[in-house]
Amino acid sequence: MKIVVHAGMHKTGTTAFQAALKSQKSPQVRTFGPDTFRFTVNSDRFDQRWVRDKIEGAERDGIETVIFSHEELSLVNADGLAVFTGFASRHELKYVVTFRHWCSYLPSRWSQNCKRLDSQPFKSFLERVDQNTPRRAWVDFSEVVSTAERAGFDGISILSYDDAVKSGGIIPALQAACDLPARLNAAKSTQRNTSPEWLRVEVIRLFNGVRSERKNQHLNGLQERLENGGTGIPCLDQVKSVDRVMDANPNVAAELHGLIEDSAETITLERSRFTDLEQRLNQVAAKFRPEPVFSEVDEKARKYSALYISDLPAAFRRDIWVALRKDLNRDMFTNSAVGRRLSRWF
Repeated sequence: MKIVVHAGMHKTGTTAFQAALKSQKSPQVRTFGPDTFRFTVNSDRFDQRWVRDKIEGAERDGIETVIFSHEELSLVNADGLAVFTGFASRHELKYVVTFRHWCSYLPSRWSQNCKRLDSQPFKSFLERVDQNTPRRAWVDFSEVVSTAERAGFDGISILSYDDAVKSGGIIPALQAACDLPARLNAAKSTQRNTSPEWLRVEVIRLFNGVRSERKNQHLNGLQERLENGGTGIPCLDQVKSVDRVMDANPNVAAELHGLIEDSAETITLERSRFTDLEQRLNQVAAKFRPEPVFSEVDEKARKYSALYISDLPAAFRRDIWVALRKDLNRDMFTNSAVGRRLSRWF
């Protein structure tokens, strides 16, 4: 039997790959994705007994390939990953990880953090990334490869997201890396996006700031989690809720859009900024792939707002809070399950 550990990373098509796996099941391939995984992040929350049970169950059922796919596997330490390599004596093991160059990865990662919890401007996010002390795997990708090697993985497949999307797509690349025989098809996206994405993310992060301020919570909880090595923190994607509030409160939307636009600046990320990180990654990856991880890399220029939550007038922050609470009450009335989830966020 082959055991494949697909460790993401974040923002490299992991969710699309998992959706493709889930929609096209094979009787000889068993997949465990984020909807079944029994851990949050890092080895202190990693249920190793659950992994052993699933592998042993696949053995009894005569399964040919077992795939464990989760972005957070890239943050698990060597002791946690050793639960997989403990089966190396009787099964073929493979560790598959995809990296996206920092020029496009960091803006995408910041956007994800903002959609879930954080409120800081991109410029502040970048400054904290540049510090990255001690070195954390979500920034220093060489740590991901080194950790998998220390855990005992001999077969490590390292993909470049940037190269894959230019030459056939990330799903076919992951399919080949995981040695899957059947062709996987990407699921169609139904994401709503009525305003420019950069503006939408800025709105969400400022709404997050209003909420965190009212709750006396850290303004950038996900960033804190990552910098502290992955201690779990509850978060909830607020995109739909914020969209509804903006649609229902045109005056709030117009004022907030104006403030964001007035404070916007263009930030350009060039490859040279990440030379040290790239060299460290290539050094540890050389054992598993002869060529550098990234070939051509495009610089990324995008508008970002410099606004902090404290820059919004106090009365305006109160208006946003009232609108958010009104939307929560509507959801609790029309959808008790969603309401319960949102009430934890509030």
